[in-house]
Amino acid sequence: MNLSLPYHLLKLLPNPALCLPHHTIPSLAHLPTLPLHRICAIVLDKDNCLAAPGALSIHPPYTKTLDALRALTPPPELLIVSNSAGSAADAPAFKQAAALEESTGIRVLRHGGKKPGCAAAVMAALGSGVRREQVLVVGDRLGTDVLMANLMGARAVWVREGVVPDRGLIKKTPFGGGGGDSVYVDE
Repeated sequence: MNLSLPYHLLKLLPNPALCLPHHTIPSLAHLPTLPLHRICAIVLDKDNCLAAPGALSIHPPYTKTLDALRALTPPPELLIVSNSAGSAADAPAFKQAAALEESTGIRVLRHGGKKPGCAAAVMAALGSGVRREQVLVVGDRLGTDVLMANLMGARAVWVREGVVPDRGLIKKTPFGGGGGDSVYVDE
């Protein structure tokens, strides 16, 4: 259970813009098309963004995406921050985090909380040489990934379509025409 989520969602009452992304992309495959020249670190969500929910390896179509990110000059630091692998749910042995690191070659943050409440742990893991505005947080959830990015002063990228299509009761629709950097809202 994500106990920090209700607390952080209350922050939306005075400032609903905290759940708005800076960029919206259809899938993780489109991430290298964004202007990344000032980005020093990319924080990636795992479940339904980088990998299928519960999987401990990269969704195969996204291996080229990660290769493109690693080929940038200078290459940004990549960090996986998940509410499953590396979280309190994976503690104390962090077996999921270790398996994910081995299969991806990307460091997985070990943290005691869940997004959006682990922003301080993210910044600490990235080190003092990385400024908040140089961090790009990429995820498929407005209320956790995008909210965390905005609360920590980072750039937020919302991945509109996850690895597994959303079959929930809430349908995502475009706000503002659906083109370019449109924001998608739940209806």
